[in-house]
Formats: sequence, structure tokens, C-alpha cells
Amino acid sequence: MLPIEGKNKLVVSKISLALPPEKVRKTLQDLLKIGCETRFGGLFLLIPFILQARIEHFSTMLWPVIKQKGVQPVQVLLLLIYSVLGGLKSINKLSCCQDVGLAVLAGLPKLPSPASVHQFLNRIKPGPLLKTKLSFARALRRMGMIPSRIINIDMHVIEYFGKEQLPKGHHGTKNKPVRCWCSLNAQDQETMNPIYHEVFLSHLNPIELLPGFIKKIREIIGQVAYFTIVFDRGFFKGALFQELQSMQRVRFITLAKGYKKIIEQLEAIPATHFKELCSGKAVVDTFLHITDCDSPLRTIVIKLLDTGKLIGILTNDQKTPDSELILRYARRWRIENLFKDTSSFLHLDQLPGIDQVKIDAFLTIKFIAYSLFNQLRNQLGGRYRSMTPESMFDNLFNKKAHIQLIGDRLIVRFSYFKGQEIIIERFRNLEQKLVKNKIDPKIPWFSGAKIQFLFEDKTGNTIRS
Repeated sequence: MLPIEGKNKLVVSKISLALPPEKVRKTLQDLLKIGCETRFGGLFLLIPFILQARIEHFSTMLWPVIKQKGVQPVQVLLLLIYSVLGGLKSINKLSCCQDVGLAVLAGLPKLPSPASVHQFLNRIKPGPLLKTKLSFARALRRMGMIPSRIINIDMHVIEYFGKEQLPKGHHGTKNKPVRCWCSLNAQDQETMNPIYHEVFLSHLNPIELLPGFIKKIREIIGQVAYFTIVFDRGFFKGALFQELQSMQRVRFITLAKGYKKIIEQLEAIPATHFKELCSGKAVVDTFLHITDCDSPLRTIVIKLLDTGKLIGILTNDQKTPDSELILRYARRWRIENLFKDTSSFLHLDQLPGIDQVKIDAFLTIKFIAYSLFNQLRNQLGGRYRSMTPESMFDNLFNKKAHIQLIGDRLIVRFSYFKGQEIIIERFRNLEQKLVKNKIDPKIPWFSGAKIQFLFEDKTGNTIRS
């Protein structure tokens, strides 16, 4: 049966997804030839970036041996990415979604059951998952999403509310111990894009995990002259600093802890050595001795003139000016904003189960979704550049559009919306731009159709582009 058009919405007939892939594609084509409306129109704007990132390639990495009837790995991966950016709190919320557009985005004529999606996540193995994480990060680097050599690193606590007796870790916001999973995360400081993460139980020491974690970052960014990692004083340990100094082409910046020996060294600095930094602050460039670290570390000491408080920024970078080192540490806060953005709308803290690999896989998909969103907002520029995922959903993703397959074109026709002028300009001559950037404009999950965006003016007429 085919969908029928109701007065206010599209009513989707029931079909079985336990069909050969050819039958699923045929049913989707029949749906699109008639056309349908969706409130997720803005999510179709991500398709060029999905093609650029080669998402289909990563789906075969995650599920290298699955031969599934009906729903294919690429469709599940796309569905999860789009549902994350569409504001669905969890996989189980798929059963509540009535908009056929979310299914069409993934190349499906209807949404699969949450249980079938969980089955896909349950089949992911550690080896393919690690390969996918590293490969996707390298793809981001080729796309220009990891351009800088300054990497923010921090730990994030994901509280668990189920029945399993997980080890407890300290929750910084709640300032109390909670049962949780933890993730160690790396972020490009310039673009604020997530790079890589690892999931672990809280009884493990993140300081001990950090050296191996940094080696994974090296695999991703390649053999550049050097790169700098920036982390807070939660990772403060002399033995770690000693190990980091032994790594080739690795520099670090962190904040000194208020240990007695450190405070004594800071307070021993003569007042005459400080020079004015800015209004109310003075600075001195010196060296501190840290327990378990063989050589003294360069330290930028900031003095708050109104209170006399001393703040020490430690580094093994001997060449960068102190003002630049202070700025780099200040921008460490951008990873906190990443956690805030992904937790509030992308529901980063919504665990899909208790299995470590499944949690890691779901976090990977959410960070992939965030990376695509980040690429779109950077390309759009203007007022879109500073939008959070939630504000992007309100201002762009959640827009009414009519979807129809005409010949070899998937036409996405937007109803008029405020601020569409910049969208029209950025997506003008899309196919030529894709070809110029050596991106195949044919969309595999739409049987090779090419996407075309049309926009209406306030009176409903098509705007000529």
C-alpha cells in the first residue's frame, strides 16, 4: 500500500521492513514520486556534508559482516544521526515520531521499530568501532574540521540511574559521587569540533589513560611538527608531566594545583618581578619544581591585584609568548561548551543501555551528528555560526518542506521562512560545487538521485536562483 495525503498531514501506511532491500527502495520511490511533507526539511541541508564525509563508508566499518533484509547499515546510521539532530531524546522515541520525513532522510519509507535499531547497536564490536572513530576523525581533518594544533582534553561524567551497581565517580556539577560511565574527550580548539573519545568506568584513573589517549590523537592528526594539548588541573600529576615531556612533538598546558609546595614557590616570587598584564592583573614568566617531574616547568603566574591571588599556568612550551599561552588555556573552556551543547539538545547523557561498546557507539554517533551540524553552521556563517544545536533546530532544521522525486532529482521545496536568504546563497549551484570539490552528487540511499533545493517567497512562488 502507498501513503495517502490527508488534510493536515501525511498518513503512512504500514509496510514490513523485513523485505529485500530492492523492495524497500521501490516502496520509497513510490512514496517520493507522490511526494510528502515534513517538518524536518532543514535536515536535508546536511546531505552534501554527509556525502563529503562518506557516511556510507563508515556504516560498513561499524557493521562489516551484517547482511540484513530491508534496513541496511547506512540507513540505520543515517537514522540515528538525523534523530539526534531532530531532538529525539532516545532511540525509543522513534516509536512516537509521526513525521515520515525522518524515515525518508535515511532512505526508508517508514521508521523501523526501536528494537530493530537497538539490535544494530548491540552487534557493534570493539575493533570495528575503534576503526570507525579513528577513520571518521581523519575524514574530519581532510574536510578542514581539525585544522589547529591546539587540542582541548577533558573528562565527562555520564550518570547512570539503572539497577546495575556501577563504580562511583565524582560528578563535578552535582559535587557528589554518582554511579556513572566516564568519557575522555578531545576537541579541536579552533573549530570546537570533537576529535576522539574513549568510554571507561569511573574506577579507572583518567591520568593513567591519558598517554595512550594522546597517541590515538597523534594517529589522527598525523606527523605534524608538534601539537599542544590543554587540560585542567584534574590531570595534575608530576609523573604524567614527565611522561608527556618524553613524547616527541607533544606540548601541554595546564593549571597548577594549590599544593603547599607550589604555593610556597609562587609566594616566593618578588613583587618587583611582575609586569602589568591588563587592568587589575600582573604576570611573571618563571619556572616551578613539581614533585615526580625531573625538570622544572615553565610557569606563567598571573596575580590578581585586588586580592593578591596567584594563578599558575604550567607548560613545557618554551617558545610561545605568555599572552598566547594564557589565551590557549582560557579557550580550554570550549570543551565545556561542547558538553553543554551535546547534553542539552543531543542528549549526550542519555545512555542506550549498560554495555560499554554500545554506549561508546552511541556517543560516537552523537559526535558524528554534532560534527555535521558544526560543518553546516561554519559553512553558513553569519548568524548561524554561533548557533547551538537547539537554536539551529528552531531556526533551520525544523522547517516545513515538500519532498518529491522528479526524474533523477530529489526536490526539497521549502515554504518561506525568515532568514532563508543566506541558505539560498550558500546552496546556489550545489551540484557544480560538489563536483568541483570532487564529491559525487549522486545519493546512494536515494538510488543515485541528486538533491535540489527550492525556496518559496512569502506569496508561495518559487524563488529563481
